[in-house]
Amino acid sequence: MPIFSRKRPPAWPPLTIAADPFEGSCPYHGDCLEGLAAGPAIIARWGQSLSELGSPSDKIELIADYIAHLAANLVLLHMPDRLIFGGGVMKAPGLLQAVRRLTEVKLGGYVRAPQLDPGLEQFIVAPALGDHAGITGAIELGRMAAGQ
Repeated sequence: MPIFSRKRPPAWPPLTIAADPFEGSCPYHGDCLEGLAAGPAIIARWGQSLSELGSPSDKIELIADYIAHLAANLVLLHMPDRLIFGGGVMKAPGLLQAVRRLTEVKLGGYVRAPQLDPGLEQFIVAPALGDHAGITGAIELGRMAAGQ
């Protein structure tokens, strides 16, 4: 059931997939997004990372569905200009494409905005700096704080 507000579009409540028996690995919430789709959760669930498993489509679809749920909620609540998903899990072959596809399905045409390109290929992206995005951003923030 959507949650409505005068100032915000509807947001979906946390996703529960009946077909997923995994209880999650988050020590605080169990089946929150991190407890279901982060690297340690994937390893706790299947004993290996998605990449080590060979990125089987059923497992990619499950993890992509959780991440797409987040992406769709971010669009509905905040309408960002772009979503950048990086890190080890997102390196699994086919995952980024599946997240784009499932996010588009979840949005179902409800939101129309220039940044939401068909297929979401320009909207949901990997970090342009790859594994160096975090440290590069931290250095830039330091420079900005120092007034350089």
